[in-house]
Amino acid sequence: MTDAANLTRKPAKEQPGNPKGPASLPRRRTSEFAVAGVALLVAAGAMLAIPYAFRQMIDLGFSASGSESIRNVDLTFLALFGVACVLAVSTAARFSTVSWLGERVTADIRSAVYRHVVTQSPQFFETTRSGEVLSRLTADTTLIQAVVGTSISMALRNILLFAGGLAMLFATSARLTSIIVVLLAAVVLPIVLFGRRVQALARLAGPHCRRVGHGRGNPQCHADRPGLHP
Repeated sequence: MTDAANLTRKPAKEQPGNPKGPASLPRRRTSEFAVAGVALLVAAGAMLAIPYAFRQMIDLGFSASGSESIRNVDLTFLALFGVACVLAVSTAARFSTVSWLGERVTADIRSAVYRHVVTQSPQFFETTRSGEVLSRLTADTTLIQAVVGTSISMALRNILLFAGGLAMLFATSARLTSIIVVLLAAVVLPIVLFGRRVQALARLAGPHCRRVGHGRGNPQCHADRPGLHP
C-alpha cells in the first residue's frame, strides 16, 4: 500500500525561492558574474580614459619646446598604448566571460526544465504535445542565451559609457554640456512622442484594414454594390 501511494504521489512543485529552481540558477555563477562585472568596469574606464590621454598628449606635447616636448609626447604615447592594452584585455575578458555565462546559464535552465518535464504525469503529455514543449524550450533558451550573453552586457557597457562621458563633459564645461543636453532633449522628445502616436494609430487601423481586406475577398460583401465587382 505504501509503494502504491509513493508511485501515485505527484512530485512536489519547485517554489520560486527554492535554490534548485531555474530562477536561482544565476546564483550558482556568482564568481563568474563578478569577473564579468569587473571586466566591464575596467573596459568602460579604459574607453573613457582614451580621450583624456589624447588631451594630455596635445597639452603636454605642444606646450613645451625642444627635448622636453619630445619627452612628453613619448610618455603620453606610452600611456596611451598602455590604456589600449588594458582596453583590449578587459574587452576580451568581458566578451569571453559573458559568452560563457550565457551558454552555461542556458544549459542549466534547459537541464532544469527537462528534469521537471520528465516528472510530469501521463495526463500532461495527453493534453500537451512533446514537440510543442521541445520547440518552445529551444526557442526560449535561445532567447535567454542571446539576452544573457550579449544584450545585457552591451546595455550595461553603453550605460556606463553614457554616464562616464556625461560626467566628463560636465567636468570640462558645465554650461556647454547643459546646452547640448537641452538641445538633445528638444530633438529626441518630439521623435519619441510622434513615434508613439504613429504606433497607436497603427494599432487602431489594424482591425479596419483586416476588415477591408476580408470584405474585398468576399463577394457577398459587394452584392448590393455592382460597381465594385471586378
